[in-house]
Amino acid sequence: MSTAAPALASAAALLEIVGIWITIRDLQKARRRLADYLRRPRTVHLSAALEATFAGSATATGPEQTLEQRIEHLETWQRGMAEELRERDKKLTKRLTDRFDRQLMASENTLGDQLEGLRELVAGGGPQSRLRAYKGPLILAVGVLVGLAGNVAGTLPN
Repeated sequence: MSTAAPALASAAALLEIVGIWITIRDLQKARRRLADYLRRPRTVHLSAALEATFAGSATATGPEQTLEQRIEHLETWQRGMAEELRERDKKLTKRLTDRFDRQLMASENTLGDQLEGLRELVAGGGPQSRLRAYKGPLILAVGVLVGLAGNVAGTLPN
């Protein structure tokens, strides 16, 4: 049995223990970050409510009109009604479009905030290299390889 075998086995055990400890610590940190993310206040963006104003219809009283005057007045009112309806339709369409745009923007902002929170959760607070992100498992893997080398060295004749 080679004298290097016990040294390699000890180094492998130490590397495996350190790798497992770092992995457990990273898992605990990730769990705390997830808990912090789930507890963080959520921002929901709202848009302004739709305003509505109504114009009252006016009735005029005055001197008695003849039937012809009343018919002429009604015909004039009827011609003006079509234009008034077109104008109301334009105003209503613009108001609804503006409200939809505000609501869409509010939803976009809400989802953007949630996405940013998820990015922070997944990124872990800053840019990391893959080697640093998987430091514990890598040290554990090196320990296993060193242990394998110790086993091979132990089976070799002196």
